[in-house]
Amino acid sequence: MGSVLKIGENYYIEFYARGLKYQQKVGPDENAAQRALQAIEDQIANGEAALIVRDVDYDIFFQDFLKNICLEQSFKTIGRYAATIEHFQKFLIRETPSVKRLSEITPRVIELYRSTLVQRPFARIQPGPNVINLTLVLLKDILEYGIKLGFINDNPVIHIRLLLTPLPAWMILLSQQDLEKLLKGAQPPLREVIEFLSLTGLTLPELLRLTWNDIDWPNKYLQIGGGKPREILLQARAFEILQIRKKENANSVFAFSDFSGQPLDERSLQEDLRNVFLQVSIEGKAQFSSLRHYFAQTLMARGVSLVVLCRYLGFSDVARGMIYSPFIVHYWQRDSWPSF
Repeated sequence: MGSVLKIGENYYIEFYARGLKYQQKVGPDENAAQRALQAIEDQIANGEAALIVRDVDYDIFFQDFLKNICLEQSFKTIGRYAATIEHFQKFLIRETPSVKRLSEITPRVIELYRSTLVQRPFARIQPGPNVINLTLVLLKDILEYGIKLGFINDNPVIHIRLLLTPLPAWMILLSQQDLEKLLKGAQPPLREVIEFLSLTGLTLPELLRLTWNDIDWPNKYLQIGGGKPREILLQARAFEILQIRKKENANSVFAFSDFSGQPLDERSLQEDLRNVFLQVSIEGKAQFSSLRHYFAQTLMARGVSLVVLCRYLGFSDVARGMIYSPFIVHYWQRDSWPSF
């Protein structure tokens, strides 16, 4: 059975055929919508589902997207998606009024939208490159949902370019060679701390607070509390490090503890890291946050979306992830950025 929905002043029908969801605008008359739904259901019952044209008006699609992400995303991130949709819809109404259906949003439409974001001569506040890039990244996620539902076969956003942005001046970026030098120069337990942070994206305080109860051993993931609780799936090597630590520190509550069973000392670890940076000749300030940035870059190189990355890092607002905008630009036009 399908259903009749009302969005704004118009009624829509929603139904399933051939295992796919269909959404069609009917108009302001509810009775007409009920009749249209009945006609569709009769058509399906008569074995004529293959004749139904599959497309969707973009306004009902956007509403459906917001309804479905509410269970998955933080309040702030949902707000970012909603603002992006509102701004993009205003653009479509103003600049491309003939575009009504999702399939009609082409790369040319997105390129025009990008141009309006970049060139806003009458805007009181000009958006910076990170704001523009975030808007396009979120729009890509939104249209990816259209591919998931089968309304479109290609995401038009991936065919345009993002704006180039530099790394923040304070960010120290480690290469794989740098990480290997750190691991070779460090002694236990610093070596295990460095490797584990690079594989999980935890902050140093989170690692020091990590207890055995925070580890789901059968499913191999961490349960991290704090401001935004999250789960982190453990890579094979990270899980192996925990198994080794468990054997060595079975009597301690903490996964990374000293011989007395207390958490490792943060100041001592920071001093040891500075010494290793000097020893192996890595330029820049020695910070454990560099390992978090390394983790972020490796995830994006593997095709993880910005929203999923922020979930791993514990960012409640996807906008915080735009500190990694240079990485996003670098990996942008890959076809492997799943959002859901």
